[in-house]
Amino acid sequence: MDQTVNAFPMTAGIGTESCSIKKPMINDYNQLPVALNAELVAAMLGISRAGAYNLMRSEGFPTLYIGKRMIVPKDKLLTWMDKRLNA
Repeated sequence: MDQTVNAFPMTAGIGTESCSIKKPMINDYNQLPVALNAELVAAMLGISRAGAYNLMRSEGFPTLYIGKRMIVPKDKLLTWMDKRLNA
């Protein structure tokens, strides 16, 4: 009988479920939507979602505000990245 121990058991449940955090995998730039939310910006840059929100609120970053929603056009993100690399 195989006895496997969960490395991350959920404390609120019965204890048999495992806690898994799903991060989007970006394999192809062309598959990304035209406007990126914080989760996709974070995945694209390899930073945390909180870090993406901080970046999206920073001056000079190409964030569009639609009400309280923050999005970044993917072409503007690439332009911003190119400018930072060539600075």
